Amino acid sequence: MLVFFVLSGFLITRLLLDERERTGRIDVVAFYVRRARRLLPALAIVLVATLAAAAVFGEMAIVGPQAFRAALYHANLATVVEPLGHAWTLSVEEQFYVAWPAIVVFAGAWVAAPLMVLLLAPFQVAAFGAIAAGASLARARPRAMPHWFAIPAGAVLLIATIISPDYSVALRLAVVAAALVLVLVALRPVPGLSNPALRYIGTISYGIYLWHVPVRWALTQAGLDATWSPWTLVGIGLSFGLAALSWHLVEIRILGRHRRLCRSAPAGD
Repeated sequence: MLVFFVLSGFLITRLLLDERERTGRIDVVAFYVRRARRLLPALAIVLVATLAAAAVFGEMAIVGPQAFRAALYHANLATVVEPLGHAWTLSVEEQFYVAWPAIVVFAGAWVAAPLMVLLLAPFQVAAFGAIAAGASLARARPRAMPHWFAIPAGAVLLIATIISPDYSVALRLAVVAAALVLVLVALRPVPGLSNPALRYIGTISYGIYLWHVPVRWALTQAGLDATWSPWTLVGIGLSFGLAALSWHLVEIRILGRHRRLCRSAPAGD
């Protein structure tokens, strides 16, 4: 999951720095509006569907409070279980979104990284924020950024993960490795990432992530073994299908940018 935070932090910071390089400024309000339009519709659909399923299975007393915490993006501050246990990652991401753009505007990306670590380490956002600056600076000015830049980027990450005691040594190393890979990818584009199928999966990956746990939970509630069985494949297929339907029928209409987003939206953005 920390690797996901690294990737998402990298992409968001890249967008912010690209905007500043292109326009000379970062419109923080517009950033928040774009994030809301991208993230809220799919989440709302999943929460409504999950609550409906909870009503059918008689689990509203358990699922209701979870849905409330997920909707307000503070699921990481309480213990949550299926079907919305994965909402804690969304909460961490939203807390990052709230603080990071303003910090980048006023402090600059590289200065903002350790600042983010110090301010938000208790909220599990430390590694998320730390790598965002280090890897993205390479994307912002690739010609001026030598390969040795991966060293300080990795160092900041390591400090961030050390501050967060919940992370194991293996996860810390995974985050640092992902950070270094991102720096190198930013310096030298990787062939094959423009494949239309991969880009489409990237476009709906947020929806797939939202759906996969509630779908598995619903199958289990229905008496079907959704863990390492043929029903696992059914669950995967349903997650992909529901994410695609949500994207094409609802999300894309709200975004109002169908063709351009399907061709160029980065994974999870």
